[in-house]
Amino acid sequence: DLPADDQPPMGSDLPADDQPPMGSDLPADDQPPMDSPADDHYQDNSEIINSVENEDGSTTNNFEDGSVQTSYPDGYSETTYPDGSMSWTYQNGGTSFVNADYTEGGWTDPDGSYGNWSADGSSETTYADGGTISWNSDGSTDWYKPDGAEGHFDNQGAGEIKYPDGSMATIDGWGGTYTYTDVDGQTISMNEYEMGEFQNPDGTVELFEDDGSATFINRYGDEFLYNADGSGSAEYMDGSTEIHNADGSGEWTGRDGSVSTWETDGSGSWTGADGSESKWDAEGNNSWSNPDGSSGWYKSDGTYSYTNSDGYTEQWDNQGNSIYQGPAEDAPIPPPFDEVPPEGHDHSQPPPEEPSPVEPPPEEPTVVNTVENPDGSTTE
Repeated sequence: DLPADDQPPMGSDLPADDQPPMGSDLPADDQPPMDSPADDHYQDNSEIINSVENEDGSTTNNFEDGSVQTSYPDGYSETTYPDGSMSWTYQNGGTSFVNADYTEGGWTDPDGSYGNWSADGSSETTYADGGTISWNSDGSTDWYKPDGAEGHFDNQGAGEIKYPDGSMATIDGWGGTYTYTDVDGQTISMNEYEMGEFQNPDGTVELFEDDGSATFINRYGDEFLYNADGSGSAEYMDGSTEIHNADGSGEWTGRDGSVSTWETDGSGSWTGADGSESKWDAEGNNSWSNPDGSSGWYKSDGTYSYTNSDGYTEQWDNQGNSIYQGPAEDAPIPPPFDEVPPEGHDHSQPPPEEPSPVEPPPEEPTVVNTVENPDGSTTE
């Protein structure tokens, strides 16, 4: 029954008075651990007293303690506990949970990242690489990176960033002045929104390193590298990364392993962590596929196609008219990135119908015996 402000943080057994304040100067490794998976938050050791197979393929189990859990064939499940709190398990292995009035909860990801939020509006996240970020109830933010960098900002956006090499940066507020101080005490200042350009008032460009490169971390803990040739990279607090080549092409990799690429002509590709794929070219053609075997494509001329996981395909012309339904191998229009059909074939029109085969005339039978009947008829 303590007021929200007097509650100890979720996931700690320390009394509230013994908790280090959020945003303290303790290194990330010395911070008290947060609550993690829903399975750890709710220890369910009761026995199933009733089980029902539902029409949609799911199973609902009633437990001795009053909990009710519905599980689906794809791995998703939802559990309601006697106190009204709930937890979920997702197809990818992630989990989440909330209390009865949805004022406190948490989540986990398959990569080991997890987080929680509290009734006072604060939240904490620990990423798989060990980085942490805390959003405090007073609007301030604190984060720690595995390499030793850390940042502390108040609710007005002012704060400082400490780099592993001993250099530091300060920002005097939202959209304010960003001032970087290197280990020798030399400083560079610029507007926060101009970070990465490093242009001085006289138009010259000043970079941090002798080779013309510059690295800085923004207020959210995201780290950016700029090279003199225009290339660069980014490493975000959640573990995702970006690579930018000097010619304008690049690649993004999510913390779950998803990858997206882009080229200077506007073409690109996507590969999801779940095995889904898509790609597109500069002309506006694209194709995609799902882990269940379904796929589809869309062409710049307006034709499109869909194939379900059983291989059944339907294709449409550029007016939206269905022109084919049947096995994928017999579909008349090939995908946009396959070999093009012979010159002169109009994709917008349905294919000509094959003429029905002509049955050959029956052959005349060979007479093997002839009988003259009493009534004058002849039987052969």
